[in-house]
Amino acid sequence: MDGNGILRYIFDQKTYNDIMEFCERINNSDADFYVVMSRKAACFVSFLEKYDFLKINGSIVTDRILDFNNDVLINKNVIVIDDVVVSGTTIYNVIRKLKNFKVANIEVFILGVNSKYFNTELFSYQYNDEIRNYINGPYVLMTDEGCTYMCSNIAKVFALDATPYDVDFPKHNIVSVSKDLIDQMVFSSYWRSYDVSSSMQSDFKIRNITFLPSEELIYSLKNRMGECFFSLGYIKIRLFVKYAEDRKKKYKLNAIPYFMFNEISEDKINIIFNALFSDWCEGDINSYAKLRILQYVFAEKVFLIWNDLFDGAGTNVNWELNKREFSKIFPIGYYDAIIKAIYSEVDLKKYFNDFLPLESYSFDLDLKKCNKNEDYNVFLQAKLVEPFTNLYFNKELKAREIVKKHGKDAFALDEYKDVFYRLNHGNSYKSLLKILDKFPDVYDKETTVSLFIDKAIDSGVIVPIIAEEIDNNNKKIFYRAFRHGEDIPFGEHQEKMCAILLSNYKDQGGIEALSKIRIEKLLVLFLRIGELQKIFRLETYDSIYYKVSVDAYLFGNIPSKHDIESCRNIHYIKHKSDVVWLTDVLKEKQIIKIDSNGKVEDIDDTIDIAIDRVTKGQVSIIGQTFGKLFYNYKLGQVPYIDDHDFILFSTCLFPQDVLNALAAELAIFNDRFSKKVNIISNKIENEKYVEVYELINSNEFYTSINSGQKKYFDFINKNALRRIEEISIQLANRKDLSVYGSAWDQFWPNNLDWNESSIERTLLDTIYTEAKLILILNVLCREMLFCVCLDDKKKSELHEQINIFIEKLKKQKFSNHRGVKKIMAFSCELFESVKQIPDRNVIFKILDNLCFYNKLIPNILSDVDLLINKHGKVNEIIRYNHALCIMPECNYDLFGKNFRQLLKSKNISYQEFPIFNSNAIFPEAGIWFFLKGKNKQDLINQVLVECLSKGLPEYNFEYAKVYYNLSEELKLKISGEENARQRFCSFPSYSKQCVEQIEGISRVRGGQCIYWLIEDCKANEIFKNRVKSFINSAFDLIENGTIKIQTMSSQKSLYYVMKYNNEKRKQNVYNKLRKRYDKMSEKCKVFISYSEDSEEHVNRVKRIADHLKEADMDVYFYGDELFGTDIIEFMRNIEKSDVTLIIGTEEYKKRVYGVCSSGSSFEDRIIASGFMSEHRSKIVPIAFGKFNEVIPAPFNVLKGMTMTTVTEDELDKLTLGLINKYIKNN
Repeated sequence: MDGNGILRYIFDQKTYNDIMEFCERINNSDADFYVVMSRKAACFVSFLEKYDFLKINGSIVTDRILDFNNDVLINKNVIVIDDVVVSGTTIYNVIRKLKNFKVANIEVFILGVNSKYFNTELFSYQYNDEIRNYINGPYVLMTDEGCTYMCSNIAKVFALDATPYDVDFPKHNIVSVSKDLIDQMVFSSYWRSYDVSSSMQSDFKIRNITFLPSEELIYSLKNRMGECFFSLGYIKIRLFVKYAEDRKKKYKLNAIPYFMFNEISEDKINIIFNALFSDWCEGDINSYAKLRILQYVFAEKVFLIWNDLFDGAGTNVNWELNKREFSKIFPIGYYDAIIKAIYSEVDLKKYFNDFLPLESYSFDLDLKKCNKNEDYNVFLQAKLVEPFTNLYFNKELKAREIVKKHGKDAFALDEYKDVFYRLNHGNSYKSLLKILDKFPDVYDKETTVSLFIDKAIDSGVIVPIIAEEIDNNNKKIFYRAFRHGEDIPFGEHQEKMCAILLSNYKDQGGIEALSKIRIEKLLVLFLRIGELQKIFRLETYDSIYYKVSVDAYLFGNIPSKHDIESCRNIHYIKHKSDVVWLTDVLKEKQIIKIDSNGKVEDIDDTIDIAIDRVTKGQVSIIGQTFGKLFYNYKLGQVPYIDDHDFILFSTCLFPQDVLNALAAELAIFNDRFSKKVNIISNKIENEKYVEVYELINSNEFYTSINSGQKKYFDFINKNALRRIEEISIQLANRKDLSVYGSAWDQFWPNNLDWNESSIERTLLDTIYTEAKLILILNVLCREMLFCVCLDDKKKSELHEQINIFIEKLKKQKFSNHRGVKKIMAFSCELFESVKQIPDRNVIFKILDNLCFYNKLIPNILSDVDLLINKHGKVNEIIRYNHALCIMPECNYDLFGKNFRQLLKSKNISYQEFPIFNSNAIFPEAGIWFFLKGKNKQDLINQVLVECLSKGLPEYNFEYAKVYYNLSEELKLKISGEENARQRFCSFPSYSKQCVEQIEGISRVRGGQCIYWLIEDCKANEIFKNRVKSFINSAFDLIENGTIKIQTMSSQKSLYYVMKYNNEKRKQNVYNKLRKRYDKMSEKCKVFISYSEDSEEHVNRVKRIADHLKEADMDVYFYGDELFGTDIIEFMRNIEKSDVTLIIGTEEYKKRVYGVCSSGSSFEDRIIASGFMSEHRSKIVPIAFGKFNEVIPAPFNVLKGMTMTTVTEDELDKLTLGLINKYIKNN
């Protein structure tokens, strides 16, 4: 979508026209400098410039430039640009700064003003005897609500343009890259990626990704930058990805790095600044300005570290700093000095190691105390927002009223000074972390706060500033802080609409309509219809406190409330307390009123905020329509909806809903059955069959799979679609209900119908897998009840139910599945051999089957967790078949970099996890690689062999463990969108048992051993056969054995311990090449070019010649020629040789360059002619000394080898290389 499309999508026609007129006024203006207000106006103007709505002739800067010395502004005409002005105090202060720079003339262009608080008197001034105003009209008068709505919509512009809502940090040119590179960025294990895209962005194929450093990267940076580096500030990268139409490069990237300072003293700022800018010659600047420069420099340094990970990733990304954006926030004369600081290699470690963290600063943190029963996780978002809402309602509104009342005189009032002081300060990152100290359930506080800041800034809820304080020692302290934004009042928007909906629903349906299940399902439907009609989106733009979601539970979907930064990406729950239900929020707000018995007695609209007429009308008709249809149900009239219809429409209409609904039922079964299975087993053992019957029949695990099978058949039979069409026809046939009929048809998307081809294959297959398991569990539970039932009538009913399920199974797509066939066969056998007295052995067999299928549930749920993203779209699930744990001999960084290159050279996709200490997921320290693809045993072996054969410390490892060809339950699964969404499934438990058992039984320790671990199953038969080839090629098998670990695929696992044998490898490679060489009809001809430096050197060359002859090569070595051999004719052998060896020494090079009559020089000229032809590849330089110092040009650019004393290893390496070269060339 282009710029015009974005504006028309977000704004109504009138507002669009107002924006166009605003642009026209600016285009027709004339000034030397245009000072745009940060941040929103600056970003909006950049957007309008980008799409040619604005074409400004003068220099564009932001008000950030006024923090520096700007002599260029003297006697210049300046226009100040802002979008929406509330009271005008910020622009008023900019005008005062501009006057101090002695500008010639000032005008202010604005799009609109808040009519409630704007005071035009702030901008009046006297010119001679005339009263003038800086504001250049016209502008749009907006209500307070309209002003807030406008600000929110401008923020949406940046979201749809994939543009950062920021001006302070380095901006780069937008680049086009392949999806492969995007994947490498997203799946880098050194940075944790989080998809923070809004649903609106998702609709337009835009991804908004935040990268936070992993623990391993933090550890590495501390080693590099000093232990206190992360006390100084925190880092992140934000990536904005936009789909482009270019087939070759499908994605456009916009990246911005951040380094946000925590509290830092003025003297520390000066120390760091002087270290980086030792030759600063741009004049004196204050500490505030220095800190702005430093945060820019450190941010770009972070960006270079991030980008360095992807060098050589297949696509060269030409990131360039956007100099134009730089010049908007800094004087352009600073550019060279700042670039120099970015790339400087000043050792900052000595400075940072002495930095101790300072106390955090915060204002208005008088937070409400949390109820001891309150779910800390769920109300976390409200607590993080609370200090900003406090500031807004207690200070901001007061300041606006003072300015409205007193105008310019307000700035002299003590009352205003106190308020204004607070508004120019804010809460630091560390102070927000402090809020979470009261919430022990929050696992990763840093991530929670960091992602909250991103989304709150993007949606205009908070505004970043650099705050300045005075500490107890009267010293200045600076830090990156956040204060409230202009969109704070938007917080209760969703709750207001829910109140309108339910009020209208009750008015039409009566008090009986207000049952718990009906309200829950109506709210789910409202969320779905609201999104379809664009009444609101389930994201931060409509609520700063939380996001509303739809989650599946027993008996269908329910509306739930989540913190915006909750890492929870699944859409089903297994316990009612897993989420806060939206109905509970509405009860708390007294919108839903409850009587003493806990029943709903009334609906009350308690939210006192304005809603525009169009939205109110849309919401009202939704409530009225469902209320009227339920009222008809009470009267026994058509059309109507009953409780089953509510469940149908809210849960069984869309594939994604059914996927999560079935997952919820399976999760509930898995949880409840696992808790009861031992009790059931004991009761069977003691033949307490009546108790077994009651326990199963009354438990939620049985209820859940019954509920699940009903939902599946409702979906597969399209019952919801049928009812929607039926009601639509009935409404159309009744003129008295025509208004409701028109509304009803707009509640549902046009593409409701579906067939197998219209649903994503992975999604449909997963639904079938869930359904298959639910139906099998239904049959097994009924078989269990049938076997333990002592009542003939109930037994007969169960027999009939089982037969019905068997018939249903026969008609399903998965009827030929081996497990389904076994269950159907078992049922037939069961009925044929049924006895009046329960058969304990048969009952235990059923219980074993229930346990087996119950163990399959977590793996299926892991797929569901990753399959659907937070926007309801289907993801690719990436599976990693193998795991590899390596303990390097050198540092992790160096080994990891080298090993990654080896994996890439074999085209092996991987996920890397550097682990310094064992944890719940990884049972031992080392670098863990999860590898993708089947049949990789040979490639993995080659990579390990290449590592060890190099014989270099940076490639060596103490040991490696290969968990090969993992079964489905053990594979690492990662969402195709973000690497933070991953499921290790049962691998942590499996690998921990492997490590523990091997340590207990294996006699081998270290010594460059490789442990291969495989499940003993049919799928690994091929591997067991390949083990011999590994042993024959480069390893000695020093131990193998069995590990007693049960998985779904095997009863035990096997392990093989192999020790690397370099001699065996060399001999094996030599033998293979030798065999091929011996079969060749012609032998390799080698010419040796050398100089007779000394007798010792000639003997060295002779050793080389003799070794090559022993290898059955024809060698032209002048030292072996007969007396009387014509040296000139001998040298002509160079032309017919297959390989020319240049034996380089200092003397050889000297003779080539300096003694034209020497044989070496003559040979050099012949060899040089070959170098310029297609025969270049036959030249092989051998250096005795430093390569470039002894090999004459141009041959020193060719790959050769360096020799020392002509050892057997060196001779073998040379011979092997020449044979290999000869075979490949022929």
